[in-house]
Amino acid sequence: MDYGIIIHMLRISGGKYVLPVIQIGKIQIATYGLMIMLGFICAVLVGIKIGKRKQLKTEDVLFAFLYGIVGVVIGGKLLYILVSLPDLIQYRELIFRNKESFISVLQGGFVFYGGLLGGSYGIFRYCRRYGISLSDMFYAVIPGIPLLHGIGRVGCFAAGCCYGIEYQGIFHVTFSHSPVAPNLVPLFPVQLLESMVNFLIFLLLCYLVLKGKETMELALTYTICYGIMRFVLEFFRGDRLRGIVFGLSTSQWISLILVLTASYIIIRRKNFLKNI
Repeated sequence: MDYGIIIHMLRISGGKYVLPVIQIGKIQIATYGLMIMLGFICAVLVGIKIGKRKQLKTEDVLFAFLYGIVGVVIGGKLLYILVSLPDLIQYRELIFRNKESFISVLQGGFVFYGGLLGGSYGIFRYCRRYGISLSDMFYAVIPGIPLLHGIGRVGCFAAGCCYGIEYQGIFHVTFSHSPVAPNLVPLFPVQLLESMVNFLIFLLLCYLVLKGKETMELALTYTICYGIMRFVLEFFRGDRLRGIVFGLSTSQWISLILVLTASYIIIRRKNFLKNI
C-alpha cells in the first residue's frame, strides 16, 4: 500500500510554474508568502504576550520584529552568497550575462543561520537606538523564532524548496510540477518534519517562560535544540550539496559549533537545570 502524497503545483501558460496558491475569488495568494506572513504575525503576538512580563510596550516588540525581519533577509542572503561563492565565480559569465540572470540569483537561496544572525543584529540596533533592554527584548522574541520558522517551513513544503532526499517509505511526497524539487520522484518530507520539531521547541520555550527562566536559559535551550535538529535533518535534505566541507554542510558545521558552545556554557552554569 502506497502511503505517499502527490503535490501538484499550479501550472500557468508558457510552460512556467508558480508556487501553489490559495484562490479567493479572482485573487491568488502564494502559499509560501502567506505562511511567512502568518508565522510573523503569530511570532509577534507571542512576543507581545511574553513581553508584558518585562513591561515591554506592544509597539516596541512589533518594531523590534520588523527590524529583525529586515536583518533576516539581508543576513540570510549574504550567507547564501558566501557559501555559494565558488559556484557564483565558476558561472559568473552566465550570472552577469543579463539583468534577469543576476536578479534570479539575488532572489533565490537563503541560509537560516545567516538570517538568524542578521535578525539578531536588527533587534540589537532597534534596542540600542531607543534605549530598550536587549535582554528583555530577546526574552520576548526568542520563543517566537521556532514558531515563525515552523510555519515558514510549511511554506517551503508548499513551494517544493528545501526538499528531502529520495525516499519511498511511508509518508513520502511526490511533486508533479515543482519549479524547485525534482518532479515525479518520491522524497522524504523533511520540511514537515522540521516544522513539527520547531513547534515542539516553541512549546518547550513557552514552558521555560512559565517556569520563570530568563533570557540566557531560553537562548541556550533554543540553540541546543535547534542545532541538534538541524544537524540531523541536514542528512535528509536533497539539496544539501552546496557548501559541503569534510562531508558536512555549512549549516551542520555552524550547528555543531553552536551546540558545543551552548553546552559548555550550560556546564559552567551549574544552576541551569534546577527546577526545569
